[in-house]
Amino acid sequence: MHRLHPTAEKYLLKICEIYNETGLTQIDSMRVTFDNNADSFFYELAAAGYIEFHNTVAPYVEVTDRTILYAKSNKN
Repeated sequence: MHRLHPTAEKYLLKICEIYNETGLTQIDSMRVTFDNNADSFFYELAAAGYIEFHNTVAPYVEVTDRTILYAKSNKN
């Protein structure tokens, strides 16, 4: 795994947790964090291929196959 910034890694684990609990592939970014400055970490995850980040009026992340595999391998 590409070494992510610790905060980006925290968000990835949260995205995996949400995916494992709900099966959602589109997740409102506010479910991951309430930090208004989180965009750079979402862009880092997108550049690493874990998500697609849609920075719209209602920002959300789209889970990719890579994240689904990662989430399943880290499922408790």
